[in-house]
Amino acid sequence: MGMASDILRQVEDAEKSLIGLRRHLHENPELSGYEFQTLEFIRDSLTRLGIPFVEHPFGGILGFIENGSSDRTVLLRGDMDALPITELTQNLVRDKEVVSKNDGVAHMCGHDAHTAMLLTTAKILLDNIELIDGKIILCFERAEEGGGPDGKYGARALFPYFDEKNYKIDSVFAIHVNPHIDAGLISANEGGVMAGGSGFSVTLTGRSGHGSRPDEANHPLDCFVAIYQAITALRLKHISPFTPLTIAVPVVHTGFVGNVIDETLTFSGSARFLHPEAGERFVAAFKNIVEHTAAAYNCTYTLEGLFSGLPVINSAEESRIARDAIVKYAGAEHLTSSEPLMASEPMSTYIQRYTGVLAFLGIRNREYGSGAELHSARFDIDESSLKYGVAAYVGYALDSLPAGKEPGDAKA
Repeated sequence: MGMASDILRQVEDAEKSLIGLRRHLHENPELSGYEFQTLEFIRDSLTRLGIPFVEHPFGGILGFIENGSSDRTVLLRGDMDALPITELTQNLVRDKEVVSKNDGVAHMCGHDAHTAMLLTTAKILLDNIELIDGKIILCFERAEEGGGPDGKYGARALFPYFDEKNYKIDSVFAIHVNPHIDAGLISANEGGVMAGGSGFSVTLTGRSGHGSRPDEANHPLDCFVAIYQAITALRLKHISPFTPLTIAVPVVHTGFVGNVIDETLTFSGSARFLHPEAGERFVAAFKNIVEHTAAAYNCTYTLEGLFSGLPVINSAEESRIARDAIVKYAGAEHLTSSEPLMASEPMSTYIQRYTGVLAFLGIRNREYGSGAELHSARFDIDESSLKYGVAAYVGYALDSLPAGKEPGDAKA
């Protein structure tokens, strides 16, 4: 355990810098596709470390650490974009240590922590270059939250680039902060850990009229009510009770004036699922419900955005490597198991294309006041947890490459 304990000491020595990185990023958040200062900050940080990198105009920044003769390649991924949220200055119980300086934009999903941990991981790995036999790609991804303007940023831009450059990636590892887990604990469960998503937007068209004569109009609201009742029952009728599925319709809009029946109604929402077959069954049932209910109510409709996205399904083998690395480099007391998150994540596509694992880092501290849900204006992080995330990043990278093994370790 000598090498592992040395790594943890180095991470602890870098903690002040790690927290400083996170606070700088937190104070200066930028939206998906507009991360210009963030990109400059990452470029400057990698340049100071002496780590070569390339920048994809839409995908983000890729840094490279190489040593030895092995051709095995591990990609460590972190995201950098913020959300269009006005941050509250208090968390659940107290004033926050650091707050966004950009009105209406805030890191309420922890991407500031992800980028700070990956930059610190880069330093620790570079300081231990002799332990590396192979290649480590540091992937600072843009626009994780929805793909940015025109949906052309982030992972969907990086994958064609990976193919063009013929990158042979053997495994992928990422960490997402999790407000449902106590600070400093890390989970790396195998199987489904984040949901696939299926967004939808439907416009129903009936016939407009005066509010005094609804019999001469065809209010699309009547059609929507029937559709809504059917899709809320969809979970019971079409999906196994042992298969998680959630459905929400947060947006409904029709009309502007109290005595006018509008011709159109638009509703939007999403479904989340942990098994691909549940997503496929939802899509088929949803289409059927909308089509036949609209016909029954003499409405026409347009349907946009309906697809069956992939859940994040961690590889059994890579999850084992990650759990072993957490025990070895952070300490057995920092390994935990956790429930899946029903939010969605582009890591699903990384793992499908290659193989890998998305780990969760706990940030909940009830006394400090962290633990508000992701995307909440009160979201906050117990920064004492971040060093254990770095230890997990470093440990996974080293133990996925030949030179990171100690005598007696199992071969990855």
